[in-house]
Amino acid sequence: MSAPESGHDALAWWAAGLTMLVWSSSYPAITFGLRAFTPEELVVLRFLTASLCFAVPVALGWIRLPPRRDWPAVVLLALIGNVCYQLALCTAMTRISAGSAAVVIALVPAVTAV
Repeated sequence: MSAPESGHDALAWWAAGLTMLVWSSSYPAITFGLRAFTPEELVVLRFLTASLCFAVPVALGWIRLPPRRDWPAVVLLALIGNVCYQLALCTAMTRISAGSAAVVIALVPAVTAV
């Protein structure tokens, strides 16, 4: 017999489930967004939305910004790791289906390991 779940375990499962739901819905949401916006506009909209979501925790001090000396590296990594990826994904999704894009992205860890 296993021990009953604690409140933290249940919260972790709910958080994981919500993350999976939101993450998996991003591909159909991008497809929907591309009906009204160009890939570049959609990427800007996504980053503005994310920035607004983080503005309150940063303003309240819940999330601290890195030291100023680290900002150039953070900006460079953000451009390479996020902006380029999002632009490539949104541009690709103008040519392929959401399901195909999801499969390709899901295969990245396996291909990287090989």
